[in-house]
Amino acid sequence: MFGPFKKEKPLPSFAGFGGGIGGFPNKSGASGPDIEATGGTKSTTPTYTTHTFQSPGNFVVTSGSGDIQLLMVAGGGGGSSSRGGGGGGAGGLIYFGPESPNQGEGVAVTPGTYPIAIGEGGAGGGNTGGNTTGFSKTALGGAGGRVPAGPGYSGGSGGGGRHNETIPGGEGTQPTSASGGYGSDGGDCTPGNNTGSGGGGAGGNGAPTAGNGGNGGVGMTLSISGTPKSYAGGGGGGATEPGQPGSGGSGVGGDGSPGPSPAGGDATAYTGSGGGGGGNNPTSPGGDGSDGIVIIRY
Repeated sequence: MFGPFKKEKPLPSFAGFGGGIGGFPNKSGASGPDIEATGGTKSTTPTYTTHTFQSPGNFVVTSGSGDIQLLMVAGGGGGSSSRGGGGGGAGGLIYFGPESPNQGEGVAVTPGTYPIAIGEGGAGGGNTGGNTTGFSKTALGGAGGRVPAGPGYSGGSGGGGRHNETIPGGEGTQPTSASGGYGSDGGDCTPGNNTGSGGGGAGGNGAPTAGNGGNGGVGMTLSISGTPKSYAGGGGGGATEPGQPGSGGSGVGGDGSPGPSPAGGDATAYTGSGGGGGGNNPTSPGGDGSDGIVIIRY
């Protein structure tokens, strides 16, 4: 028998991301003396340059040195299949920039080659997302939603539990990793209506079940690309009728399945978010987690 759960952990407040959070002003970001670089999809404005990687590649500093802003998101976990499946956990998120509460505003670079690997999203059925690596840092893949009975899986953000059982959600391990960063726990499950709990997001825990599928944990909304965008939202828990499914975190995690046969929703592409949990029908799969991303700005 499981005892009372939960490892409540203090979380930073992410209210207002994209406009400067909790007193963090908007800034154009860390910069170096005339950095010149290649790699990824490069975009230049009068005030900054960005390099976006949606697939593996090399960031090559050809001249100059200084600090860059850096966003790294791992692949999100897939939602679990059938019987009120749990939502997938978001990929772990690493962010150095003016909107980061505790990782600092920049990462130092000098001329040289910096290999980057992008974690793939986990397929529906409770598969874990892949790691994203670069700059001697690792963003950990998000956990899949729980498939058999037992506590939720752990990952960058933890996966949700499934199917009418008293079990804790999975642990979000990114914040305690060697690279630091952001990730949260999956929601707890309790008996009732065969519903799954939400997967954890970069900005908050997945919601527990309460007769309905739990919502996915919120992600983080950042402006490093030039416009505010959300990353690393958790997948919503699936449900069986008459229960209601959970919603994906921050609009980028996959929504849970609403009933016997529809599949859980897939996460928004290249956000490192978790897939939604499946419904009651054994053929109702969980949604796919999305691939990760790396964005560099200077």
